[in-house]
Amino acid sequence: MRRLALAGLAMLPLAAEVRLTASPRLASPINGSVSSLGDEISHYPFGPGFGGGAIHGWVALDFSPPNGRIAKFRFTWRAVGDEPLITFKTGHFIRARAAGCFNSGVQTSLGELNLDTCEISKLEVHAAFQNLFIDKTSRNNRFPLNSKGAKFTVLFGDYPPIDFPFTLPFSDRPKTYTEGKFTTDGLGNITGFEFRGATFIPLAAVTRVALPTYSFAPHGDTIAPGAGGCLTGTTPADQCLSDERYPNGLLLPENAYLSPILVVSSQELRYPEAARPSPPARLAGEAVGAAAAAVGARLWVAGGLGATGSPSAKVTALDPGRNQWTAERYLPRRVWQACGAASGNRFYVMGGRDSADGPAVFFL
Repeated sequence: MRRLALAGLAMLPLAAEVRLTASPRLASPINGSVSSLGDEISHYPFGPGFGGGAIHGWVALDFSPPNGRIAKFRFTWRAVGDEPLITFKTGHFIRARAAGCFNSGVQTSLGELNLDTCEISKLEVHAAFQNLFIDKTSRNNRFPLNSKGAKFTVLFGDYPPIDFPFTLPFSDRPKTYTEGKFTTDGLGNITGFEFRGATFIPLAAVTRVALPTYSFAPHGDTIAPGAGGCLTGTTPADQCLSDERYPNGLLLPENAYLSPILVVSSQELRYPEAARPSPPARLAGEAVGAAAAAVGARLWVAGGLGATGSPSAKVTALDPGRNQWTAERYLPRRVWQACGAASGNRFYVMGGRDSADGPAVFFL
């Protein structure tokens, strides 16, 4: 992955100093063509590997009143990602499931902006990564943030990485960096923000300080999920360390580590209007991976993965005028991660999966 060195980057001369308006907040959608969540993986049973994919969501920056020519800011975001393929040099691969990332709810991501030079200093980012490939070992998971023991697990990462109070058994380390920049228009108004960082997360060694960051076998060993399979022409199927052959996971060596790579970028920052009230009507039941489309004056939602981990065949529609959801005729089969489309006065549902981890199906 190409990495851009942004920290300490000499900015182009500004036509005016950076201007902050009366509104303390800037917000916008994340640029999905630039933003991404990736992972470099080392010392796994599969060897070294890498995977990543685009993320889509929103970003917000809240500024404090300047102290002289320095303005402190808080950085928050929430994003969901595609399903990237994590591949290893041995040919093993793992598909990420419902990847997402957001700012930590425990620590604040922050920095300081020099209003004269537009340079960022004292930048630190505390991220949480949700539902990567950790979910495949959820039955052995001992991480404290689980959702009813099902497939919801988070992994924390700090940029820059945290220092440990003991010597770690690593002869090699990934390159880590914490970089950020603002862009402005000719009048000095902030129009964009970009963060890029790579961090270091040891796995098995962290159990020494009772900070489990991964999945654990019944005897406390740190484990990794088996691979989803091996690419054709690489490791033979009877030697592939697959999830099917090793359903309880694989023992990790003490020097195994992750290097999460996060890019969050937006070039459309705006001072938002006054908050608008959200519709009080909430969709009940399944919603994860549901298909949706507007047909006429109503919003239709079909399928989706429920709390039990099984797809649904439910179809519901929202009438904005009455602010009420109504149940409609069920789909012929259960499905999630399908596509929804409207044509005329009809709602079509296509593709998707008919089980939590099953292959894609054609459905119309």
